[in-house]
Amino acid sequence: MILLAHSTTLLKSAKTLAAIMVCITAISVVGCSQQKIKGDISNNSSNNIQYKLNSAELKSYQNAITALNENELNTAKTLLQKLSKGQPRLAEIQYNLALTYYKLNDLDGAEPSLVQALKLNPEDPQFLVLLGAIETKKGHINLAENLYIKAISHNENYANAHYNLALLYDIYYQDIHMAAGHYQRYLELSSYKDKQTVVWLEEINSSFNLHSQRNQDNPREPMAQLD
Repeated sequence: MILLAHSTTLLKSAKTLAAIMVCITAISVVGCSQQKIKGDISNNSSNNIQYKLNSAELKSYQNAITALNENELNTAKTLLQKLSKGQPRLAEIQYNLALTYYKLNDLDGAEPSLVQALKLNPEDPQFLVLLGAIETKKGHINLAENLYIKAISHNENYANAHYNLALLYDIYYQDIHMAAGHYQRYLELSSYKDKQTVVWLEEINSSFNLHSQRNQDNPREPMAQLD
């Protein structure tokens, strides 16, 4: 599961923001870009994964997902590493291992597992969005954009893909019109539960002038949304 946001100052300083976003060598829950993951991380499991694991493996997997959701990342990593060796062809395990490395600020650790997950299921929008988030942190904005668009092409109702794409248009390209459309779709798909984004969309809908004064009391920091 990833959100980005900004203030007027960030909009006026795209180069500064870009430098901030790539100033660490790994994605972080809290880092120099204040990258965060909003809400709990879903287990991304197919409904029949229980039929692919024996009882001991299933219990271990459930414990790993609980640890991941509770931000006990080293525990999750240890459990998922062991599972990935025993079940290397289960994409859900590879994805969650990659996500754990992502949250541990370890891009080098995340990428091999994510590549394996995508080999097993190249059209999974969650996998594509996570890869997009990684590429964003590496400063490969055009590649990240293409990955988010591809995720939407496979599931046009995947809210996080719309949000992260809106983020790129908003922060990096400063294309507020395009950003607003994807923010709107994200809110529709998420039942308008993200009140901060509701307020932000109201602000940017009030004026598409990039140099207009934004609400300084409601700054939005760069964050990515994954599940």
